[in-house]
Amino acid sequence: MNKQQKIKLIVAIAFFLLITGMSIVAYIKILKPIRDTRNERTGKFTLKGKYKTNYNPDIIDSIEAKEKRKYHFK
Repeated sequence: MNKQQKIKLIVAIAFFLLITGMSIVAYIKILKPIRDTRNERTGKFTLKGKYKTNYNPDIIDSIEAKEKRKYHFK
């Protein structure tokens, strides 16, 4: 490998490390705090939390089945 190729390789590696380092710093300084504060404010969105009810279809179905059996045998 001659001197010019070594310089090109060093410049390419340095450029790659510079871009990678800048993106890591930007993620830690900018994007991560935004994500963390949004999660603290709103919490994780789930449909279960939004539409929470006491309705349990299994219990209601079993009650209806008992009522049908009660009237069916009389």
